Amino acid sequence: MARESSIVKTKREPNYVDETGLGVDELNRLSQLTDTMGDRITQAMEDHDISIAWLARSMGVVDRTVSDWRKDGNVSTHRIPLLAHFLGLDAGYLLTGSIPDEFQQRSSIAEVVQFERAVNRNVDEGTIKSVITRHVPLFEVHEIAELNAENPNSFLASLPSWVAAPETRGAIVVSLNPESLHLPGIPNFALQCLVDDLQGFNYGDYIGFAADLIPAEGSYALFTHRPKEGNCLWQVTPGFFSVPGSLCFNVDPSASFDDLQDFFIKVHPTDTRTADIHIDNHREWQLIGTATLCSRWLEPVQRDAQTAARKRVKSRYETRLNKRVATWEVGAFGC
Repeated sequence: MARESSIVKTKREPNYVDETGLGVDELNRLSQLTDTMGDRITQAMEDHDISIAWLARSMGVVDRTVSDWRKDGNVSTHRIPLLAHFLGLDAGYLLTGSIPDEFQQRSSIAEVVQFERAVNRNVDEGTIKSVITRHVPLFEVHEIAELNAENPNSFLASLPSWVAAPETRGAIVVSLNPESLHLPGIPNFALQCLVDDLQGFNYGDYIGFAADLIPAEGSYALFTHRPKEGNCLWQVTPGFFSVPGSLCFNVDPSASFDDLQDFFIKVHPTDTRTADIHIDNHREWQLIGTATLCSRWLEPVQRDAQTAARKRVKSRYETRLNKRVATWEVGAFGC
C-alpha cells in the first residue's frame, strides 16, 4: 500500500498547477501579493468613508480594536464574515487578498444588489482592479405615482425592500468601477421609454435615474409635485428640467436647488409644449431622480426579444379603456 501511495504522489506533483486551476501567471501573481489584511481593511474603510468609531460600534468592539486590525490585520476568524459585510468586501478577499475570476456576491453598507469580479492585470496594466455589476430595479411610472400619491418620499423609501427580495422585480444591469462608487449619479431605479418622440432617447431604452444628483439645465428627470392648497394627491412627471435665466450660474447650485420656485418640467428640452409643467410658488415639489444612464438595443428584433417593451405598451394601452362606455350593452351605438 505504501508503494501505491508513492506512485500516486509522484504522478500528481507535475500536474499541480493544472489540477488547481491556476495558470503559471496567476500562481506567480498570488505568490507576490504584498498587502496585508490590515491594508485591505484600511483601504475599504477609505473607499466607503467608514470611520473607526462607526465600524467599532457596528462590530461591537472598542475603537482601539479596530485601530489594531488596521495595523496588524489580526482579526478573530469568527468576526471575518460580519467585518467583510460592513466593509463591502468578499470574505475570501478580506482574508487572502485574492478574488476568484468569477462574479462574487458583494455585500455593502449601501443597500444595493451587486456582484464583483477581479480583472486580470496581466491583460492590461492600466485597467481597473475589478468590475462591479449592479442590479437596478425596473419600475413603471404609474407604480411610482401610486406609491407617492400620499407621501412624496414613499417610493425612494421603498427601494430597500426590493434589495431584500430582488427576485420580486425585474432589473437592468450596469457595470461600475469600484474606485468610483463615491461619485453621485449611480442609478437607484430605471424606467423604460415607451414612446418614439422623446428627445435623446429611443423607444425601448432603459433609463436609469439617480436620486443623489440634481439635474442640470436640459437634464431629463423625474419629479413629484402638487398644488400647495387643497390637500391634493402628489403627481409624478418625467421631463426635461429648465430654469428661466439658467445661464446665470451660482457658485453652489445644489445649495439653492431645493428652494427653486420657478422652473419647468418640459416635454422637449428646447420647444414649448402645452403639456409642459410650470413649477411656481403655488406648487410644492420634490426631485425623485435625474437620468444618468441609457441602456439601448440597436436592433429592433433584439429590443423586442430581450425587453418587455411590447408588453408594457399593451398594458399601458389597456389603461385607456373608457370604463363608463365599457359597461354599456352591445348595440348602444346603434351598430
